[in-house]
Amino acid sequence: MNNSRVDIIVNNAVQDARVRRHEFVTTEHLLNALLVDQEIADFLGKLNIDTSGIIADNTSFLDSELEEMGEGEIDPTMGTKITGTLERVLKRAVTQSTV
Repeated sequence: MNNSRVDIIVNNAVQDARVRRHEFVTTEHLLNALLVDQEIADFLGKLNIDTSGIIADNTSFLDSELEEMGEGEIDPTMGTKITGTLERVLKRAVTQSTV
């Protein structure tokens, strides 16, 4: 997977968090972005992994467990922030991909 595809997937995760009005981008947002990526979905399908249940459960979690920001709480200058956990995941992935 090249860097531009990774950037697209991460940007899709950020966009998912924004659409859901979440203050933070989490590993769950990244999971959804990965599972709906066509190349990844095709690969998982070849392994007979049905992602629809994972997507449904993860989406349910995002919709019910993460707090939605209200109109007055959104600071357009700040944007949606990546959690420390997601940042560590991304850094680790970059480190592993260069080994």
